[in-house]
Amino acid sequence: ADIDFVSQLAVILLMFSIGLHLDLSSLRSGAVAMLVAGAGSTLLSTLLITVLGVAFGLPFYAAIAVGMAMSLSSTAVVLRVIQQKRLLQRVPGRLCFSVLIVQDLAVVAMLPLIPILAELAAPATETATGEASSWTSLVFGALIRGLGLVVFMVVAIQLLPKLLAFAARVSTEVMLVVAAAVGLSAAVSTAQLGLSPELGAFVAGFVLASTPFRFQLAGQLGPLRDLFMAVFFTAVGLSANLGAMFDAWWIVLVGAVLLLAAKALSISLFAWIVGASGSTAVFAGVSLAQAGEFSLVVIGIAAMASDQTPALLSPEVQAVLIGIVILSLLVTPTLIDLAAVRAARFGTLPLAPWIARSTLREGPELAAPADAEPLYPEAVVAGFGPVGRAVAERL
Repeated sequence: ADIDFVSQLAVILLMFSIGLHLDLSSLRSGAVAMLVAGAGSTLLSTLLITVLGVAFGLPFYAAIAVGMAMSLSSTAVVLRVIQQKRLLQRVPGRLCFSVLIVQDLAVVAMLPLIPILAELAAPATETATGEASSWTSLVFGALIRGLGLVVFMVVAIQLLPKLLAFAARVSTEVMLVVAAAVGLSAAVSTAQLGLSPELGAFVAGFVLASTPFRFQLAGQLGPLRDLFMAVFFTAVGLSANLGAMFDAWWIVLVGAVLLLAAKALSISLFAWIVGASGSTAVFAGVSLAQAGEFSLVVIGIAAMASDQTPALLSPEVQAVLIGIVILSLLVTPTLIDLAAVRAARFGTLPLAPWIARSTLREGPELAAPADAEPLYPEAVVAGFGPVGRAVAERL
C-alpha cells in the first residue's frame, strides 16, 4: 500500500511537470505534416498492438488498453540520446520531437478511456433490461465526465494564469509552492469528477505552460521532475512481479521484438506518407519504436481496480508488460545509434508522389556539411539570468 501511494504521487507530479514542459511552438514548421505523422502512427501502432494482444490471449478491451499504452514512446530516453548526437535541430530530430509531443497530448485522451474500457469489460447483466440500463449508465457517465473535463479546463485556463501571476508578485518561493499546489489540486479535482488524477495534473501543467513563467517554473521544477521520475521507476520495480516476469520470459522477449517491429513500421510509414525521405522516416521509426514512461502510467491505471470497475489487467499480465517496456528501453540507445548510421541507406527509396514539396525533405538530415552557412548571425549568451534574457530578447 505504501508503494502504491508513493507511485501514484510520483506519477501525478511527473505528469504535471511533463505538461509544463510541452512546447507546442516546436510544431510550427511543418505542423500539419508532423501532426498527421504523430496521430496516424499512434493510431496504427495501437491497432497493430491490439491485434497482437488478442493473438496472445488478452481480452479485447484489455488488448485495446495495452495497444494504447505501448503506442507511446519514451520522451526522456529519446530526447536525451538525440540531444547528445546534436540531431535535435536536424530534420530527423525535429520529426521525432514532434511525434513525441503528439503522443504526449494523446495521453490526455487515453487516460479517460481506461475507466470506460474497464466498464465495458465488466461482466454484463443477464437481462436485456439490465443490459440496456448498463449501456445507458455508461453513456451518461461518459458524458458527465466529458462535460466535467471541459468545465475544468475552461476554469483552469481562466483562473490559473491569474493565480500564478498574483503569486509571482509576492515572491519566487510563493509562486513555486502555488504551482505545485495547483498540480495536486487539479489531480484531486479530476478524481472527484470520476477521471484519473494524473489527467488533472497534466492539464494543469499544460495550462501553466502557456504563461510567461513557464521557463522559470520548468527550471525550478526540473530537479523535482528528475527526482520523481526516479521514485516512479523505483516504485514500478518494487511492485513488479519478477516471478511472473521470468516465468513468461519468452513472451517478454517475443513481445518486445514485435513491439519494436510494429512501432518502427507504423512511424516510418506515416513519416514517409507526409513527405519525409526514406532515411528520415526510417530514423524516426527506429528511434521511437520503444515503449515509454507514459506506457507505464497507462498500464498502471489499467491494472488498478476502483470502486466502480475491476482492473483491466491482472498482476501477471502487468508484470509481463513492464518487462516488455523495460527491455525496449534498454535497447533504445543502441537502436538510435544503429539508425543514425544505417538510415542513410534508405535515402534511395522513392519519395511520396503526392507530396510535391515538404519541410521534412529540406536541408541536411543526419549530418551537417562542413561549409553550411548559419541561418542567422551566431551569438553566444553566457548566462540566462535577467540580463541574459534581455539580451536574448533584443537579439
